[in-house]
Amino acid sequence: MTSAPPAELSTFVGRAEELAAVTAEVRRGGLVTLVGPGGIGKTRLAVRAAAGYESGAVHWFDLQAVQAGALLGTVQDALGTVVAPGVEPATAIATGLGADPALLVLDNCEHLLDDLAPLVARIRDRCPAVTILATSRAPLEVAGERVWRVPPLVLADALALFLDRIAGPGRTAPEVARARRVCDQLDRLPLALELAAGWAETLSLEQISAALEQGTLALAGGDRTAPFRQRSLAASMQWSHDLLDAPEQRLLRRLAVFAPGFDADAVAALASAAGQPVPEALLALRRLIATSLVVADTHGAVATYRLLATIQEFALAKLVESGEADAVRAHHLAVHLDRADARAALVATDMDDWRAATRADYPNARAAVDWGLTSADPAPARRLAVRLAPFWETHGEDGLRLLDRAIALGDGTDPVLDAECLVAHGLVAMTALPTGTGVEAAAAALEAAERSGATAVTPLARLLFANALLFVDPPHARTVAEEALAEASAAGDGFVVDTCRFLIGLLAGMADDHPTAVAHLAPATSQLLAHGHRGVASTGAAVLARSAAALGDLAAAVEHARASVTAAEPLHELHRIGIAQTVLSEVLLLVGDVAAATAATDRLDALATADAAHPVFVPGRELTHARLALATGRPAEAVEWCRLGGRWRGAGCDAELDPITRTLLLTALRRAGDTAAAQALAPTLTAEGVPPSARASATAEQAHLAEADQALALHHEALRIRHQHGLVLDCVDSLEALAPLVAEPTATVLRAAAARAREETGYRLGAPADPPPVEGPVPTLDEAVELAQRARGPRRRPASGWESLTPTERSVVQLAAQGLTNPEIGTRLYIGRGTVKTHLAHVYAKLGVANRTELARYAASLPEG
Repeated sequence: MTSAPPAELSTFVGRAEELAAVTAEVRRGGLVTLVGPGGIGKTRLAVRAAAGYESGAVHWFDLQAVQAGALLGTVQDALGTVVAPGVEPATAIATGLGADPALLVLDNCEHLLDDLAPLVARIRDRCPAVTILATSRAPLEVAGERVWRVPPLVLADALALFLDRIAGPGRTAPEVARARRVCDQLDRLPLALELAAGWAETLSLEQISAALEQGTLALAGGDRTAPFRQRSLAASMQWSHDLLDAPEQRLLRRLAVFAPGFDADAVAALASAAGQPVPEALLALRRLIATSLVVADTHGAVATYRLLATIQEFALAKLVESGEADAVRAHHLAVHLDRADARAALVATDMDDWRAATRADYPNARAAVDWGLTSADPAPARRLAVRLAPFWETHGEDGLRLLDRAIALGDGTDPVLDAECLVAHGLVAMTALPTGTGVEAAAAALEAAERSGATAVTPLARLLFANALLFVDPPHARTVAEEALAEASAAGDGFVVDTCRFLIGLLAGMADDHPTAVAHLAPATSQLLAHGHRGVASTGAAVLARSAAALGDLAAAVEHARASVTAAEPLHELHRIGIAQTVLSEVLLLVGDVAAATAATDRLDALATADAAHPVFVPGRELTHARLALATGRPAEAVEWCRLGGRWRGAGCDAELDPITRTLLLTALRRAGDTAAAQALAPTLTAEGVPPSARASATAEQAHLAEADQALALHHEALRIRHQHGLVLDCVDSLEALAPLVAEPTATVLRAAAARAREETGYRLGAPADPPPVEGPVPTLDEAVELAQRARGPRRRPASGWESLTPTERSVVQLAAQGLTNPEIGTRLYIGRGTVKTHLAHVYAKLGVANRTELARYAASLPEG
C-alpha cells in the first residue's frame, strides 16, 4: 500500500489508443473503473494515466494486500488523514481529501468491493473535485461509475512488448514470425507475454512456442468453461512453473503467503523455518525474479518483493495442492512474531524506528494474525497481536477488532497471555476510545495481570487503570499512578515510568499545583520525546507549557507548546493536534503575538472545516477562538464561542460548562455588558472542587461587578488564592486590578511591580499603559503582594494600643526598633520618607510613646510572634 504511484520497473510499450481514451475519461472526473481479467494490464494503464494527471495531487493505493476490515484504516494512514473521535473513517477520509482537485487511484479492488462501495460513495458525495480511477476484475457497482473494459494488446503492441522484453541482437524475419506466434498463443495478454519472455535467455523462441502449444493442449483437458484468455494466462503460468526446478517451485508456492512488500530476510527466515536451505532459497528467489514471477523493487534502502495478484493466486493454488498450506502459514506467522519480538526493545528506546519498521511489516503481520486467530493453535497470533498494540494506538478500530478476537480465544490455559491481551486492548483503547469509558475494562486487565503473575505488564496495566480514572476520580487516579510509578521504577520499565510521571504531572496541573506538575512533566516529556512516544509526549508538552506559563516562565511555555505541535502533527490525531495548537495559541496570546496565535487558530479551523458542509469538533478550538476574541476586544464573539464549545460537549446551560470554559465565558459576559448573566454564572465557580485558578478568576470577576469596598475585598481574596498557588501571571492581573482601589503611594508601587513582573516574564496580554515612576527600587512580585496585603489592613480596630496599628504601621515599628532610619524604612517598604514620618507620628499617638527609644522598649516588650 502506498500513497504515491509505483515506480515503473520496465518500459511501457504500446497502448497509445487505450491510454488516450482512459486519460480522457480521467479528465472528465467522477469514477472510472478499468475492468478486465488478471494480467490484462490494468495497473500499467492506470500508472500511465495517473502520470498524465496535472489538475492536483495523485494518491495511489495498491489494495492487493489489504484485507476486509482493514481498508479504511489503511487508507487513513497512507493519506495522513486526521483521525477524529466519533467521526466515521470514511467521512474522515473524505474530509481529509477536501475540496481541491485530486486523483485517487484504487488498484486491485476485486476482493474489497463491499468495503469500497460505501467509501467511494462518500468521497463522491463529499469531494466532487476528486476523480477516482479504480482497477478491478469486476465493476464496483457504485452510482455514476463508468466502466472501461481493458482489451488485450493489439498484435503490433503485443509483438513490440514481447520483443522489448527479450532484448538482444536484431531479430530475423523467422524469429519475428515465431514471436508473433507466441503472442497469438498467449492471446496478447501482457502478463503472459512477460512470463514467456522471462525464459528467452534459457529457451529459443521455437522452444517457447512449442512448449506453450503443449501446455495449451494439456490444459484443454481441464476447465473448458473458462474464457480462452484466462486459459491462455493459466497455461502460461503453468508452463513457467513447470520450467522451474524443484527448489524454485517450492519457494514460489511458499511466497504466496506473503503480502506485497516482503524482503529477503523474511524469505530466508520462512525458508529456514520450512526446512529449505537459505542459500538455495535465495538462489531460487533470484531465478523467480529473472523469470518475472516475482517483481523486485530496489528503489528503497532495502529491496522488497511482491507477486502480482494473478501469480499469487496461481502460487497459492499450488501451495494448497502441495498440502503444506497450513504449515507454511504457521511458519509465516512465526517469522513475523520473531521479527516483532526482535524489535520489541525499540518500543522503549526509539518508537519512531519501531513504528517505521512495523509499518513496513504490517500487511504481513496483520495477515498472519488474522489467519493465526482461526488456526488450531491461536497462541502465536495472540502474542503477535499483543506486540502490535502500540502500532494500533493510531489504527484503533482495526486493532481493537483483532484484540477482541484474541481476548475471546483465551481459555485460561495461559493466564499470562490472557492478561497480556487484555492489557494490550487497554493500551489501544486509551487513545481509540473516549476518556473515562474503559474503567471497568482497565480494572479487569489489572486484576488479570495481578492474578496471573504477568509481572511484565502489571505496571502498564496499573497505569492504564489510572488513566481510565483520570476524569472520573482524580484523587484515586493520582494514587494508582503513584503506585504504578513505584512498580515500574523497580522493574526498570522506562516507558511506564515516564507515562506515570506525565499522568501525575497532568493531575497536578489540573489542581493548579504547577511546581509539582513541572517537576514531573519536564523530565517525563523530555524522555518520551527522545524515545519517539509522540502521543503522550505531545500532550505532556502542552500541559507543561500551561504550567510553565502559570508560573511565569513564558519563554519555556512557548518552547514547550511548539514542541507539542511538532510531536502531534505527524500522528494525524485530531485530539492530539487540537490540544497542541490550542495551547500554542494560548501562550502566544500571553506573550502578545496575536498574529502567530491567529495562525495556530487557523490551523484548528482548517481541521474542523476541511469539509465545510460537515464540520467536526476539534478539542480546544472554541476556547482558542474565545481567547483570541477577548484579546482583540470582541467579547460578544467570545461569548458565542464559549457557548458553541459547550453545545459540542453536550452542555445544556452555562453552568454545565467545564471550569476553564466557564471562566472565559464569565469574563466575556462581563466585558460584553451582560452583567446579569455574569453575576448568575460567577457563584458556580467559587464552590468547592473548582480549581483554584478558576475560583480566583471568578472572584476577580465578581470584584469588577461589585461596589468599591466589596470590590477591594474580592480582589484581595483573588490575589490571596493566586499567590498561594504561585499563579504568577494571575497575580500581575490582581495587582493591576487593585491599584485603582488603594491609596497612593501604594497604588503607584503596585503598578510598578506589575510592570516589572511583565517585563521579566514577557507577559503582554492586557498590559496597561506605562506606569508612573516610583521613588526607590521597584518591588518584586512577592514583595508587592505582601505590600498589598499590609496596605489593606482590617477596618475595625481599637483607638489605641498595638491592635490599633495597621499592618504597615506595625512593619514601621519593627524596622524602627531594629535601628533603621526613615529613608531605610521607606526603601524596605517601598514608601517615601515623608510617609514613614507620618506613620511614626500615628504610631506614637496610638501607643503613647514620645520617641524612638520608647518605641524600641515598647516593641521589645511585645510577646514573640
